[in-house]
Amino acid sequence: MTERTELRIALFDAYHTGSHKRWALEAQRVWEACGYAVTLVTLPGRHWKWRMHGAAVWFAEWASARGSDPLPDALVVTDMVDAAALRGLLPPRWRSVPLAVYFHENQITFPWSSTDPDAASGRDRTYGWMNLQSALAADRVWFNSHYHREVFLAALPDFVRPFPDAVPRASLSHLHERCSILHPPVSLGERGAPRTPHPPGAPLLLLWNHRWEYDKAPERFFAVVAELERRQVDFKLVVLGDQFGDVPTVFEEARNRWADRILAWGTASPEAYSTWLLHADAVVHAPLQEYFGYSVVEAMQAGCVPVLGTGGPYDTYAAGFPRWTTAEEAADALLVEQAAGFPGRQAAREAVRRFDPEQLRGVYAAAVLDLVHPPTET
Repeated sequence: MTERTELRIALFDAYHTGSHKRWALEAQRVWEACGYAVTLVTLPGRHWKWRMHGAAVWFAEWASARGSDPLPDALVVTDMVDAAALRGLLPPRWRSVPLAVYFHENQITFPWSSTDPDAASGRDRTYGWMNLQSALAADRVWFNSHYHREVFLAALPDFVRPFPDAVPRASLSHLHERCSILHPPVSLGERGAPRTPHPPGAPLLLLWNHRWEYDKAPERFFAVVAELERRQVDFKLVVLGDQFGDVPTVFEEARNRWADRILAWGTASPEAYSTWLLHADAVVHAPLQEYFGYSVVEAMQAGCVPVLGTGGPYDTYAAGFPRWTTAEEAADALLVEQAAGFPGRQAAREAVRRFDPEQLRGVYAAAVLDLVHPPTET
């Protein structure tokens, strides 16, 4: 009987929409390109709090229904799954399968909306605790950026301090040993096409391509736009991105104020999205939170010069580009880039080449091998 060399991975994504869905699908493709067999099991991307409470039971039932099917060699779950509950609910023969949690985001350091009633009542710690339990229950904890791993680990002492007693401090002190970085693969697609040179004297074309939600701080972007208007700079706007639920009022205000400067607005088809990114000059962004920055990476893949707020994950891939804390600083940086003819275009593309799925194949293969066959401690 020959030894089986193909690894089987079960990938559970409890919030299968947006960038969560994107990572799951790209990770599946990369692992399959490594020769692994991946079974992707998903729940729709809605009701995020209920997903964190209920997804573990649903996935455990799915595993139970597999009967005597061959076990996976590795179980990977996303951060919307309570991995501790899942391990306890899984059928007995599944409980020894090595488990990794992938943190696309986390509820300990994610800024809560001021309109969410759970924040005022103190229930917001519930979901952060679920994330912490997941990390403690997992054999490996993968973060989408170095920045994300560091802010998560650094936040734990303050997060657990209000709890009255029996805090698992020994477990917390050793958690970092199981944590590593697994950047999301970002396929290039049409964004790798050649760009048309920016005509001398043409208006500055600014890009917004992020979710229309409070945590992306759209008011900061539009403050930069207002500063350019104050300086009488000729500019145009491309404002793209997905909308969920309550859209911040600043978007409608901006649409009314700069209607004659807007070239595109709202959700775009994949083809139109790539076309607009290939025409935009710069992506200006300073969110309240960003653990990786898919939209920034996409803009850089298309040759947009990144003009980014300080902090966040950008030191990984945009350290050599302008950073800002005030609208005046951002406007200064944009005008310097424009006067020089946007020399950072090709450098932006090169800086994010590391996220190409082909570049990450070896890293993803090694992560699963480390999960399934951990080094022997001496």
